[in-house]
Amino acid sequence: MAGGGGVTALSAAFAGASESAARPKPGRLGELFYQSATKLAERIRTKQVSSEEVVKAHIARIREVNPKINAVVYLAEEQAIAGAREADKAIAAGKVDWHRQPLFGVPVSFKDNLETRGLPTIAGAPALRNNVPNEDATVVRKMKEAGAILLAKTNLPFLGCAFDTSNLVHGQTSNPYDLSRIPGGSSGGEGSLIAAGGSPLGIGNDASGSIRVPSHFCGIAGLCPAWGRVSVAGNVPLCQNIGPFFWANGPMARRVEDLGLALSIIAGWDFRDPFTFPLSSLDTKGATLKGLRIAYFTDTPGATPVDAIQTTVALAAEALAKGGGKVVNRRPLIHGTEKAHDLIVALAADNVMTSFPKLQKEYGGEKDPLIRELVDRFPSLLKTIPPDQVNRLKTQWPRAQRDLLAFMQDFDAVLCPVCTHPAMKHGTVWDHVFQGAVVFTELFSLVGSLPKGVVRCGTSPEGLPIGVQVVGAPWRDDIVLAVLDHLEQEFGGWRPPKL
Repeated sequence: MAGGGGVTALSAAFAGASESAARPKPGRLGELFYQSATKLAERIRTKQVSSEEVVKAHIARIREVNPKINAVVYLAEEQAIAGAREADKAIAAGKVDWHRQPLFGVPVSFKDNLETRGLPTIAGAPALRNNVPNEDATVVRKMKEAGAILLAKTNLPFLGCAFDTSNLVHGQTSNPYDLSRIPGGSSGGEGSLIAAGGSPLGIGNDASGSIRVPSHFCGIAGLCPAWGRVSVAGNVPLCQNIGPFFWANGPMARRVEDLGLALSIIAGWDFRDPFTFPLSSLDTKGATLKGLRIAYFTDTPGATPVDAIQTTVALAAEALAKGGGKVVNRRPLIHGTEKAHDLIVALAADNVMTSFPKLQKEYGGEKDPLIRELVDRFPSLLKTIPPDQVNRLKTQWPRAQRDLLAFMQDFDAVLCPVCTHPAMKHGTVWDHVFQGAVVFTELFSLVGSLPKGVVRCGTSPEGLPIGVQVVGAPWRDDIVLAVLDHLEQEFGGWRPPKL
């Protein structure tokens, strides 16, 4: 890693409108920044709009919304506009291989724990304020090779270690549907920015819900691919990928069609990541809903979602049945415990009580309120489980994996909540998490081969988005995408926030 100038460019990026960031014509602005990446790529390819105009539209949108939501931590304005101009020249000269570069000229964003060559990668950690990598993370490189233009880096909690998005370096990110609420975490900056129209497509990462929870809270679509399909080389800090949860980089977007496109770009074996597998190529549009065996459930022992979320999941299951799926109401049972939340807590105990304090010290997060609260409160959470049960539960991970896989053997997909609540008020995330709010994402994260996705299917009484989680059979990301696509068509998916 090379030393750099930190994030001094960030304040300059929002200091005022420069010549290069001049707004596109007002009538075109919303037309551009609310479209999918797939549609933007097509319009750029057919010369209906220039890459420069698309990039400037998103820069203008970021200037408009970021002072409210604080999702962008680095705006690569000059580089993005220069890249767009070069892209337009290449298009005019007929020098673009559209098959190999399906995102040519389209701006994209990346979570700020993915290394970006020559640009800051701080991961919400004070010790990394001046960290400027010498090379791109594999997923960043692949997106660039596909023609995408890096527009922005987005906020996350300290090292991605929380279900909220706030840190000592860049502060707190807010939900564009209600600024008093959180966007979720740890890919909360991506979720908030994409929902607000500041980026059409981004790459986040997920171990126990870090793509899925923000997608639910912010009303967008997100995919946590099956473990081994997408490289995690270049994630900060280095991913160990040894249980109980498995890190995966994945796409986040307003529209499901962009998830499949992005996955086809970033998937594949990587010599830099020993945990990627030489999986066969994946037809992201190959699966169909008709005849799929689908289970659904709306609650689990120790975690009962609010009525609006249970209703939304049930309506989604009904829509899949009408669309040709073979749907049954059935919940996976984990041997040896009545509450999946207890199992998750026991498995996380050693990590939280030993690894987290070391990470805090090494990366300067000892004073980070969000992470300190987790470390301080976790021992009391652990005490809610009978002492004689904690050690027994710690040994249940392999059995839990077998139970989940045995359950999945009878189904192609499972439908369930993402969280017990819609987006929560700032400052309350650990209260909800410690009560089992995210056990639905954590449970299926115990088996890395299961791909998992989220799409908006409803709205809470407060006007907040409600997403539904779709879990596929091992390595069947295509099935997850097919189910997400059907649900998006039925319920409309993302809706613009009233910022």
